[in-house]
Amino acid sequence: MSILLTVMKKLSIIILFAFISSCTKIVDIDVPVYSEKPVAYSLFAKDSTFKIQLTKAVDIFDAYQEPVTEAEVLLYEDDFLVDSLICHDEIFESDVIAGIDKTYKITAKIDGFETVYASDYIPDSPVLGGCVIVDNSIVLDEEEVLNQEAQITIQDNNPEENFYELILLKRYISDYTNEEVIANSYCYSESPVIVEEGQLPVYPETLVFSDKLFNNSEVTLSIFYEAPHSTNYGDGSNITYLDYSLIVVLRSITPDYYNYTNTLYQHIYNQDTDVWNPVSEPVQMYSNIQNGLGIFAGYSEIRLEVVSD
Repeated sequence: MSILLTVMKKLSIIILFAFISSCTKIVDIDVPVYSEKPVAYSLFAKDSTFKIQLTKAVDIFDAYQEPVTEAEVLLYEDDFLVDSLICHDEIFESDVIAGIDKTYKITAKIDGFETVYASDYIPDSPVLGGCVIVDNSIVLDEEEVLNQEAQITIQDNNPEENFYELILLKRYISDYTNEEVIANSYCYSESPVIVEEGQLPVYPETLVFSDKLFNNSEVTLSIFYEAPHSTNYGDGSNITYLDYSLIVVLRSITPDYYNYTNTLYQHIYNQDTDVWNPVSEPVQMYSNIQNGLGIFAGYSEIRLEVVSD
């Protein structure tokens, strides 16, 4: 009897497996095969020389991108050939100094790829109306970050559409090394001009925005940034912050620069939130590089340093 029960159990398992198998449908999924593309990266400013990094990658966000050190890279100014760039330490460099009111174009011939090319210009210098560090505005947020408020005034004197990037740097003496430090500051703002741009990563290192809400006029932005503090301020019960000066960097950027940075921040924001929304739509990264990926864009900037009280 025990032998019969064993046989019946095995037979039942076989029948069940056959039933499940008969209900299974094999679905063919076409997994796309992506090929490598050239990636070019160069941001150039007024009165600076050109530096261009070339790599090869399947995606611009690849952790590893193979450097390209052998290529014919040419630089044009207003359609006139002005330089053939030479590679030093994986960077193609030129002695040509960039200027306003000129259009610059690069072409890069890399073995195995179509010729890569892109063009852009340097916009007029921005006008920074002033910066005030608000007294007694230091607060400790939920992330235990010491934030202080600065009110920064921008004068937009051009009736055309303009784009800006705001960068905050802190200059202070480290209480750990007793040496001067100049560090980028994470920042955020609830000003309508910034909110209009949509979702940003938590504490982005720069803010990019258009003059849509203050075209040909003046605006004052309230910007919150991380204030330099003692390395052992603990849980916030005995907070001390260091004497410092705030360096405000305001850039006037081109539409290509703006679109590239904007989509980059949208990608970073999605990366930050994907853990809660694993099916969120991927961001199509902006690029003005023809036959490749990356960015070739110009900017001009002005700096203002304000000492904190």
